[in-house]
Amino acid sequence: MAVCGILFSSMMLVYDWIVSAINYSLASIAFQGIFFGVFFGLSFPYIINKFDRKVIPRIGEELHKSLADGEQVEMEGLANLFRRMEAVGGKLFLTNRGLMFRPHSLNLQKGPTDILYKEIASVHKRRTGGLVDNGMRVTTNDGKKYDFVLNDRDVWLEKLSNKMG
Repeated sequence: MAVCGILFSSMMLVYDWIVSAINYSLASIAFQGIFFGVFFGLSFPYIINKFDRKVIPRIGEELHKSLADGEQVEMEGLANLFRRMEAVGGKLFLTNRGLMFRPHSLNLQKGPTDILYKEIASVHKRRTGGLVDNGMRVTTNDGKKYDFVLNDRDVWLEKLSNKMG
């Protein structure tokens, strides 16, 4: 909640200083920061929880219907795949044939990504934003790099390493 309040107050202060003809007092900006920090800090978790229940379970329904004969999903989890400047949210699936990413409908870039195990040259840990240890980079034989952000990264890396030999 504090982060929301500080960000809102900072943006209000900058906006007031640059654009607005109304000069709010620091006390007014502090009050608004606290109010909106509490409001957004309490409402966002509720909204995200509702989103998770309605949208997330449907991701991958088509994948399960379209698997090749003998192909089975062995592991799945929420993930982001960086495509240029967008962190595309969705689900990552580990099957007995490859790695499959399916984005949710709220992304700008909606296409699926499939990587067969025979196409993978290497898999490495990476830090998201250079700070957070929750990233995984998959490099293919043709040099393409796929950067994922996911939970239980070490489990994904172990399972992928086992699949690659």
